[in-house]
Amino acid sequence: MNWHPSDEEEEEYNNKHKNDETPILKDMLNDISFNGKKIKIPCKFKDLGEEYSVFDEIDFTKCSKSMEWFTITDKKTGNIIEIFGVDYVMHIVFLKLFDKNKNFITETCVDLNTNKIIGIWNDDFKFLKSELKLGNLGVGSTMNEVYAKLGLPLSISNVLNSATYKYLDKESGLTYYVSFFYFDKMANYKKLYGESSLVQNNLVTGIVIDCCNEED
Repeated sequence: MNWHPSDEEEEEYNNKHKNDETPILKDMLNDISFNGKKIKIPCKFKDLGEEYSVFDEIDFTKCSKSMEWFTITDKKTGNIIEIFGVDYVMHIVFLKLFDKNKNFITETCVDLNTNKIIGIWNDDFKFLKSELKLGNLGVGSTMNEVYAKLGLPLSISNVLNSATYKYLDKESGLTYYVSFFYFDKMANYKKLYGESSLVQNNLVTGIVIDCCNEED
């Protein structure tokens, strides 16, 4: 697998694989964990942790464009959500989750129709205070391990350094996308990963799992 294709190679690959799906994701989507806790997307904030359950009481359908970069703080725990985008075409609101010390936990997107989380993005590895995993794959895994487990991806991006997989759940009608982000070497992040990881190439530095109903 060419981790860094040219623009022409990327376009050729993506056109060739644009209809590919990854059947193994059917079982692996039942093995998603957030900070060691099993979750199933779509989910509620309480599924990420009881300390975030108060955010399930928010009626996100009332969010407007004027509320972008609007923050809501839980007075009991000090946890914070920051609304940084509202998409009325896709019926989605985009959120960042912080703890009481303003440490970045994760990014999520919430479906305005169901008020449920339909995507979790742990792709800012330098600041994250949480762990998202698909089975045993997550930040710190290698892309070799990803390809060995999942096979060839639906699409690749030389700009984003990412590989994306797709699965259609025919029972729910939801299409799932799982993306892994990576860099060549992690030499600049010695404190984060430790000496033993510096010799590894193509470490996963971010993972995104989301779903949508593509018929909507």
